[in-house]
Amino acid sequence: MNIDFQKIQSKVTQCVLSDCPAAAECLRQIIRQNCNPKLERITIINPDAIQPDEHGCQFFKSTEAATFGKGFRHFLEQLTVKQYGIARAVLLSHFNGRSQYSRYLNGILLISPDRHKHIAAALKSAGIDQDFVCDDYVTSI
Repeated sequence: MNIDFQKIQSKVTQCVLSDCPAAAECLRQIIRQNCNPKLERITIINPDAIQPDEHGCQFFKSTEAATFGKGFRHFLEQLTVKQYGIARAVLLSHFNGRSQYSRYLNGILLISPDRHKHIAAALKSAGIDQDFVCDDYVTSI
């Protein structure tokens, strides 16, 4: 694992739960352990909100790289007018309104692999047969 902690330590929410069973593999814990002590401000997860169980921790962040979707304008352009209306309604609902929708649509915010799967499933269940494909994909941790 080759992680540049200086670049990401202020961008990733850190975890301070000392007895977490997933600490050795969790990016949030690894960043916390390697954090620059001179950094004035960091963001942490409330330790009282963390409840790891046999299924893992809801805040776990892997150190493995993943592929994120960036924008989906081209996907919408490929749809019929009727499909576009349905897809837009599904996506607006999924992204909690127009502001977030616009940020994801334009690639300002990246679509995680899990979110991508949920969106694709929601579109399929709404009758959209076209595969949900983003305009671009980036690999990141």
